[in-house]
Amino acid sequence: MDRSSTGAPDVSAVEAVRKALADWERQTHRELKAVTPIDAGGSGGVLVSAYVRELDPGRQGGRMIVKMLAPSDETVGEPGRHKAALLARTEWNAPFVDGHLVGLALEPHKVDGTWVMFQLPAGDEDAVTLAGADRRRLPHLAARIVTGVLEGWNPEDPTVVERTAAEFVGDILDRRLADEGSLLKWVTGHLLPGPSGPPWLSLPGADRPVPNPLALGPGTDLARHQVAVPQRGRAHGDLHPGNIMVPRQPAAGDDDFVLIDLSRFAADALLARDPAHLLLCLVASYLPHMDDEARAELVPGLLRTPCDGTLVPQGLAALVATVHDAWSGWGERHRIQRDWRRQWYLALQACALMFLGRKGYSDRDRWWFFRLAAEACGAYLDDVAVRRPVEGAPVSLRTAPEPAAPVVAYVGPPPARQDTPGDDQALRRLLLEIWGTFGPRLRELTAAPLEQIPMATAMAIRLRAARFGTDLRNALMASAGAHQEVSDVLGPLRAVADRAGDVETAMARGDAFKGRKVLGDLVDALEELLDTVREAKGRLP
Repeated sequence: MDRSSTGAPDVSAVEAVRKALADWERQTHRELKAVTPIDAGGSGGVLVSAYVRELDPGRQGGRMIVKMLAPSDETVGEPGRHKAALLARTEWNAPFVDGHLVGLALEPHKVDGTWVMFQLPAGDEDAVTLAGADRRRLPHLAARIVTGVLEGWNPEDPTVVERTAAEFVGDILDRRLADEGSLLKWVTGHLLPGPSGPPWLSLPGADRPVPNPLALGPGTDLARHQVAVPQRGRAHGDLHPGNIMVPRQPAAGDDDFVLIDLSRFAADALLARDPAHLLLCLVASYLPHMDDEARAELVPGLLRTPCDGTLVPQGLAALVATVHDAWSGWGERHRIQRDWRRQWYLALQACALMFLGRKGYSDRDRWWFFRLAAEACGAYLDDVAVRRPVEGAPVSLRTAPEPAAPVVAYVGPPPARQDTPGDDQALRRLLLEIWGTFGPRLRELTAAPLEQIPMATAMAIRLRAARFGTDLRNALMASAGAHQEVSDVLGPLRAVADRAGDVETAMARGDAFKGRKVLGDLVDALEELLDTVREAKGRLP
């Protein structure tokens, strides 16, 4: 699914669509009237609502949804799969198939490599895609859709085919892993020297190494671990906001949705893919409005509940929470909570990697998706007790070089730097932010036993401590003074990040005894950090 920053297809795509439709009208003796574009959620296809007028007697036209589907290097859509989805109707899933899958109005037509698909109207004529729906409706709508595709479409026990974790991720990515594909081209052009690179990476601002999410070959950590009971069944295959129609009216029910464009349907797909992909597509629409700190806080919320980062938009936090509840509820009903959680990590890893090769995303967005994929892979490996190394290969985003700064020649010694009040004010603001962030966290940790503390809390503390360390070092470098009292805060910040990582690991392994010990260590580290910050604030001029 490609996305442009404006949401509109480029001019060449529009011209190709016009030609395809004109050729179709001429070849089939039909006319399209009242053609109205529909927001396709930035997908690679073009979606319109149109009235089809039959020019031959004895044939009846009417309003239809018309989708033009061009081939891409992600997957190949086959209109025959849409019919297969409708035929995969059983006594048990009939309510979902009849109520939530769009029917085919006419046979698909191929013009110059582009499929033109004619689908029956999705419910009321005044319908929009999920991409165009009121954002306030998204949390409940998305949760109902996830429940529907998992439970309504697959009411019987899913099939199970043994796969390693590497194969699980590879099955979801499919042909996107081709060497000539846009995903690996972006990775080799901006991050890694080769298609896979080193197994463990050190990312800027991170307090511990993360696994390389593209290390999927033989002998890798993911290849050495089997996924327990990987759940397979009927799946859409390209579930994103542009492929879901809902009524425009805000008062419409959450169950009133229809899935369109089933050209990538499969009857034995990994069930984890559709929910993870839908959620990340919805998350992507929020990213342009989020700074780096908010994006960092979102990562633990996507991996584990609750999504409680103070900088994450409320609506997005609610969306993540409701989708996660729908997902985990299905696993609980099937009594596979642990195994289903691990499949969530792997599905997030794979789906996040998809965005690296999609058009319309900035390098900053792709970098965030790469980091999410790495953290999701790390969460899986933590859960299966793989020990992280002390260090990883340093990796950072490579962008186009900035123009070289002009060389200034000095006659005599360079001018001495003068202390500026702004330097001290920036450091003071940063110290106040550290105090305001970790003071409440310390009270939270001391007020509850380990069993009542979410793992996401430990992850959030670790990420924020690492980020504060980076910001503080940068501020000190920009400052005119030595400020040893502020430099003394760096060590306690590192200790907090390390201890929070220990708590996170103990929780992931279910080791309550070790967890209680390292939680005490984290509390001690936070107290020392706050004492050091208090002293540094008092000594700043």
